[in-house]
Amino acid sequence: MTLEMDFCRLSEHEAIELASILSDAEIYKALKSLKPYKAPGPNGLHTGFFQRHWNCIGESMKEKMRNIFLSCEMPAFLNQTLIALILKQKGPKTISHCKPIS
Repeated sequence: MTLEMDFCRLSEHEAIELASILSDAEIYKALKSLKPYKAPGPNGLHTGFFQRHWNCIGESMKEKMRNIFLSCEMPAFLNQTLIALILKQKGPKTISHCKPIS
């Protein structure tokens, strides 16, 4: 029995777009597309903080984003999250009685 898989391939134009350096507009658009007051990151800051104070921190954020894409390495601290368990019912007895959120 052979397993056949169809793979989608990127066009040459799409590959070039993915390899290109991020523009200021792309970085800002991505930030603005995030909900401002969802769960904060491990540093305790919501996305809204970064959106509101973009004029002060924008240049360093853009530099960090570009460095990640150029080096193809993301610092471990940027990939951290906090997990909280929300009770699904009163008096939980097992972990399945809780819902994890990050």
